[in-house]
Amino acid sequence: MIFDELIKEPYGWGELLNHRDCSALTRDFIAPFGIYLGRNSASQKYSGKYYDLENINAQDKKEFILKNAIPFLTLVYLKGHIMLYIGEENGEPLVFHNIWGVKTLDENKTMGRFIIGRAVVTTLNPGRELKYFYEKKAVINNILGISNIIQKIPSE
Repeated sequence: MIFDELIKEPYGWGELLNHRDCSALTRDFIAPFGIYLGRNSASQKYSGKYYDLENINAQDKKEFILKNAIPFLTLVYLKGHIMLYIGEENGEPLVFHNIWGVKTLDENKTMGRFIIGRAVVTTLNPGRELKYFYEKKAVINNILGISNIIQKIPSE
């Protein structure tokens, strides 16, 4: 299964060391289904019907995604990163992505990064469980939009 192979993939920015970054992961996951995606996140965001979510709050973004995203056919975009929406669990959207890490901010206001460095399935808040989770840099707060590669079929 494609997913089983890609979930093991270490992070490789720009396919460094023949590993995948976020856009290579989504491109390679979707390609066997005859869907072409561009090479980087900026080009992939326009691979379907794009919905701009930049000017809404995190809760509204989450609700919009839950209502309008199509499992395995919706890309979730933020500047420099792209994720594949795969569904929801307990009311939380789940995404599959290859991510280097999440930003942290300690009590001295020193920015850091918690390294993930591989393909993972997460909520829209990876790293929320960390002591120094940096809310301002949380993935959900920085989502700019989603792109439905294939539109939903209207209910009859």
